[in-house]
Amino acid sequence: MGINGGSYLRCNTSRKIDLMGENELTPFQSSQLQYLRTEVDRAEEDTYRSDPHPNANNKLFYARQELKEFTSNLRCSGKNI
Repeated sequence: MGINGGSYLRCNTSRKIDLMGENELTPFQSSQLQYLRTEVDRAEEDTYRSDPHPNANNKLFYARQELKEFTSNLRCSGKNI
């Protein structure tokens, strides 16, 4: 079990075949990745302000976790990030 009851993702790293751009991100995946990165950036700014919100550290933790999980899933499916 991973953090917060989630399971760790294991992937088959032998799947590195690029057939007609299979390893490229779709437009949806690309926009989702950009959104998650922006959320982490915003959460970091909020956390490191001189007067951070009491919940800022938690928001940053969850934003980083969500980005990490998303990128791990993409990498396991053979996407190049």
